[in-house]
Amino acid sequence: MLLVQLPWLLLLLTVAVLPAFLGEAHFASLGYSLLFQWTPERRYSTTSAIWRVDESAKEVNCSGCPISWSGVMQAVGGVYEANKQLAVRRNIVSTLLVTVGTLGYYAPTA
Repeated sequence: MLLVQLPWLLLLLTVAVLPAFLGEAHFASLGYSLLFQWTPERRYSTTSAIWRVDESAKEVNCSGCPISWSGVMQAVGGVYEANKQLAVRRNIVSTLLVTVGTLGYYAPTA
C-alpha cells in the first residue's frame, strides 16, 4: 500500500541505508584480511601461553627453548595495535555514514 502511494519513499530509504551498509561491508573485509594476515603471530602467542601456565611450568625443561618472551610480547602487541587502529577507523567512518543515512532519512520530513 505504501509503495503505491509513495514510490519515492522506498528509493529514499534504500539510498539512505546504502552508505552505512557499504561501509560495514568494507570494514568487515578489512577485519577478515587483518585476522588472516596476523594468523601466524596469533598462533605463536597462543602456543606460547602453555609456557606461562603454572601447572605445566614444573614439567617444562626450558633449556634451549625456541620461544623468546620479547618475541611473544611483540607479536601480541602488534596484533593488538592493528586491531585497535582498525576499530577506531571503523567507528569513525561508521558514525559518519550512519549520520549521513539518518539525515537523508529525516531531511524530507523536516
